[in-house]
Amino acid sequence: MDDPSKEKKQRLQQEKKNKKIKSKRDKKPIIVALILTISMLMSAMALYSSMGESPHLEYADGIDGQTSLIITGVLYGTHACEEGGFSIQSGIDDDGDGELSGEEVDVIKNVCHGKQGFSGPMSNRGYWGSNGSNGSDGIDGLDGADGFQGSDGIGL
Repeated sequence: MDDPSKEKKQRLQQEKKNKKIKSKRDKKPIIVALILTISMLMSAMALYSSMGESPHLEYADGIDGQTSLIITGVLYGTHACEEGGFSIQSGIDDDGDGELSGEEVDVIKNVCHGKQGFSGPMSNRGYWGSNGSNGSDGIDGLDGADGFQGSDGIGL
């Protein structure tokens, strides 16, 4: 037979373990809420401090960058693109005239059309619908007015 005091001791140990697990589960939502609150508070403080003008931070304008331009054109059946396509030319507008001239072109890329694909397989033909029924005849129209009496002709 089992010793009752040993069983009681095991039961008490199990109850202690269950209480520890339960206490950890109870603390977890509180810890998560606390972490979220602290992070929101720190974010708000960072936002507040960045909104005011700081006298020690002064920014100077940099030099203007260069303008890049792109030209696209159509390709008609050349050796590189037998089915046609597009040419894309890009470069820096060195003279600042807003147009990409020949000597300003740095990169040329051609985008070619592909060849026409094969037709797909023919499928079964659909069913022909039946002819609709003839509609009913409409009512007769009004008689027209009599024409003018012509002159008698000379009979031969």
